[in-house]
Amino acid sequence: MTRREVATLGFRLAGIYVAVQAILLLPLFGATLRYLVSGESGLRSADGWIVGASFALSGSALSILAMLLIRRADRFAAKLFPDWLAPEMPRAPVTVEPVFCAVIGLALIAYALPACLRETATAIVTRDQLSLYLHDAWPDIVGEAAQLILGLWLFIAPRTVVGWWRADAGTPP
Repeated sequence: MTRREVATLGFRLAGIYVAVQAILLLPLFGATLRYLVSGESGLRSADGWIVGASFALSGSALSILAMLLIRRADRFAAKLFPDWLAPEMPRAPVTVEPVFCAVIGLALIAYALPACLRETATAIVTRDQLSLYLHDAWPDIVGEAAQLILGLWLFIAPRTVVGWWRADAGTPP
């Protein structure tokens, strides 16, 4: 199996994982919608739309990401391992490290994106008591933002991450 084939497989598996994460949002969306429609929440109509829009945006973003990963895995693999990284280079187990970094980054993005959007929607809904909400929820917000930033870094620059990791371990990149 070549480097590109491993990368293609990794991106497709990541796409399947992201699709599963999008599907897992559906029951939560349904339960939230049922709660809002029942009138027990005491929220204004606009606030219900904000909460619903955050779920719809999360599900849509994850679905689009899943489709891109599955359908364009070959292109992403070609960018990760361009032609100048010649196939005659010796194959070593460390050559798949960028693929795994990118896949882990996608998993972090798939987990953190809905959580960040949910926290944003909750902050908008509780805007009358925003300081109280932020006082209680700041650890969650910081953790989710850190997950999203780390996931983006691992996905956008996996070779940089691997190079940094190897340099830290004293191994040449």
